[in-house]
Amino acid sequence: MPSLARFFDKAALAASQAIRDFDRASFEATLLASPVSLIIGDAAGRSREGQACAGLAVRLLARLYPVVTVEAEDSLRDHLHQTARSIHPGITLDSAEPPVATIVVGAPDSEALPGEAVFVGSNGWTASISTTSPRSVGETANPFGAGAAACFAAAAVFRSVFSDVLPDLPPIQDLTVSILRPWAEDPEADATGVPDADLEETHIVGLGAIGNAVVWALSWCDGLAGRLHLVDGEAVDLSNLQRYVLTSDADATDKTAKTALAERHLADSGLDAVPHDQHWDRYLNDVPDRTLMRVAVGVDSPEARVAVQASLPRIVLNAWTQSGDLGVSRHPDFLDAPCLACLYLPDGERPSYSHRVATEIGLPDQEPRIRGYIDRRKPVDPDLLSDIATANDIPTDELARYQGQPIDAFYAAFVCGGHRLRVGGAGPTREIDAPLAFQSALAGVLLAAEIVADAGGLRSADTPTLTRADVLSTPGVFESDTEPKGLQGRCICRDDDFRARYAEKYEVQLR
Repeated sequence: MPSLARFFDKAALAASQAIRDFDRASFEATLLASPVSLIIGDAAGRSREGQACAGLAVRLLARLYPVVTVEAEDSLRDHLHQTARSIHPGITLDSAEPPVATIVVGAPDSEALPGEAVFVGSNGWTASISTTSPRSVGETANPFGAGAAACFAAAAVFRSVFSDVLPDLPPIQDLTVSILRPWAEDPEADATGVPDADLEETHIVGLGAIGNAVVWALSWCDGLAGRLHLVDGEAVDLSNLQRYVLTSDADATDKTAKTALAERHLADSGLDAVPHDQHWDRYLNDVPDRTLMRVAVGVDSPEARVAVQASLPRIVLNAWTQSGDLGVSRHPDFLDAPCLACLYLPDGERPSYSHRVATEIGLPDQEPRIRGYIDRRKPVDPDLLSDIATANDIPTDELARYQGQPIDAFYAAFVCGGHRLRVGGAGPTREIDAPLAFQSALAGVLLAAEIVADAGGLRSADTPTLTRADVLSTPGVFESDTEPKGLQGRCICRDDDFRARYAEKYEVQLR
């Protein structure tokens, strides 16, 4: 009997952001009745690109679907089965039921394909998707096209399984796109391997869903060298498994530090991975002169992104997911180009964090009380849990397991982690950042590509500031453009003191 993963609450919350008139019971029933399939052609299964694509596809599918069948050469199939079971120990990997949707990597051995098929392939930096015919898989060791193709495929499967309850979406196009230059009209020119590149001193700030995918991609790259600083002060939580592609069920049980998880997956790479189990502000206290040559940002909030930019790295690369799209932004020059803070300047008043928490847990008139819990790091106590249960019309014992946790952790689990939705409380009153796994994974693959492109000298002066995509609506389609610098002069990159300090740190001429 198929079973749902024990982190299903967060999966339901993520799906509720995409599905019309979301009904949890119907969502569960659809998943339990919808086997999906992954077929890897023999030639694709022997190539590094095919193995990377299949590996990431399984890491995405196993986080949502209770039945996933795999057709591949025996040793590859066994490896993919092991990966799927590590994520969801109760997953069904053998089923007589025909799949609703099938991902085909490379050329299949049979022309008779079960379910609604999506064909994906890759060649170096390029990714291909089609709903009509198989796509070829290259022989390079470049994971970027392959990783993007896996994300496109997972999006296509979600569209097939939930076609009756998704908004009207345009048909999937047959296309090939370069992950190195998503704006390029000649993507085939990027059918190349990853260049040998020295990342020197590079930081990844935030090892959540985006950071996990960054590490996944870098771990597949040959020829990289340098020191990679991994900065995150949190441990893996059960709700993280819904979209953190490196995580296993055991990581949630053991509460593995996110930095340790990333370090483990980079152990066989040429990179010197250095974990820093701290939040960014505390980590900076240990950095001499705060000299930060390249920082890749995968944090969750605008405030955290602005804080990273305010620490004045030499080069900032950023990735995001939000309602409607995902993407990357490039900030190579604080003095003359748009900085990261330019993209996140508030355009009006915003509620404080304590106001947001109070509202989302159902106690909007008790913001001062909630602020006290936050400021004093006071653990959640029975009185507060009782008031929250009453406000949300749910049984108090449903919240008992949160007693003693910091209110930040409770908030993340109760609202962002999907518990409120599971127990029948009202859905969030604001947009909650709960993307589907393939959305976060694609953002991370794009960010990893930017790190390698920058370190390898593959970027030109006219590279756009932004590249964005709506992978659910239009898998494989990207839009790129350049943002203006410092709207109305309000940004820190227009401030004389910040500019002077940046010029001094990196010995560049102040213009």
